[in-house]
Amino acid sequence: GPLHAVELARELSIPRILVPPYPGVTSAWGMLSADVRHDYSLSHVAELSPVACAEINRKYAQLAGEGRAALAREGFAEPAMAFAMFMDLRYKGQSYELTLPLSDRSLEAADLQDAAECFHRLHRLHYGYCREEAPVEVVTLRLVATGALPGMKTRTRTRDGNPEVLDARRLYLSGTYREVPVYAREQLGEGAEIRGPAVVTQADSTTLIWPGDRAYSDHWGNLIVETGVS
Repeated sequence: GPLHAVELARELSIPRILVPPYPGVTSAWGMLSADVRHDYSLSHVAELSPVACAEINRKYAQLAGEGRAALAREGFAEPAMAFAMFMDLRYKGQSYELTLPLSDRSLEAADLQDAAECFHRLHRLHYGYCREEAPVEVVTLRLVATGALPGMKTRTRTRDGNPEVLDARRLYLSGTYREVPVYAREQLGEGAEIRGPAVVTQADSTTLIWPGDRAYSDHWGNLIVETGVS
């Protein structure tokens, strides 16, 4: 992570590095803050035509009911639930499909016509041609049920001025030992600036700033390291 980021960035000619507030637990943070999602699908092979609308709506309602029940068991209230519908379509006789998003309401005949036109455009985009005269076939109905979790907010740092040196550490850099200052990450307020060489320490990670580099903290607590390469 940030212990090796500057050295790797120099090798790849990357001029700027962003170190998030908690780099050692970013994956866990993402897992805990991501909304809950359930995916449902149901086979339904039929020509995409207005007469199919009622049956398609019935099956989407069945999928939505399953999703709503699952989210309710997990403690989500109705306002926190969201449902997105998708449909796998193909030209009749094809053995592969394209997935199209639909509206989040009951479908009408005009919606199916729009879906067919969208499929033609998407087929041309993917494969270079379309067959607007050919019948379009529904293969699979899909629904995504999402339960929205409260947003997790990072602590915005407001400390003014540059941080105080916490300690000094003897490091081996560029073929020689040297004493470098150590700073505490939690003391880096917005606009705080550090010139390398330096070490920024925190509970979940360590950031090494090499000689000649500049690091500063932004409004959201990210540490931006400029390597000086172009």
